[in-house]
Amino acid sequence: MNVPPEVVEVLRQWVRKAEHDLEAANRIMAIEEGCPFDTVCFHCQQAAEEYLKCLLTYLGIQAPRTHDLQTLAALIPLEQRFPVLVEDLAELNP
Repeated sequence: MNVPPEVVEVLRQWVRKAEHDLEAANRIMAIEEGCPFDTVCFHCQQAAEEYLKCLLTYLGIQAPRTHDLQTLAALIPLEQRFPVLVEDLAELNP
């Protein structure tokens, strides 16, 4: 797929944000006592959302302004889906 340079930059930004959220989650989980797991889950949800929006952008699909992972995953065409169940993504929504 031939992707215009301006879209490639948007994709890079989505991936960069997702990687930062995963790094934050990993660093927070390193706290041995009193780890705020709700914050870890927040960063994991954010990373999943950013990766989904990145994929949608790559596919030329406008991602809606939502944080709902099920809604985002449902927009991905069947032939582009990955081996993650939409129901599993829903676990991160709360």
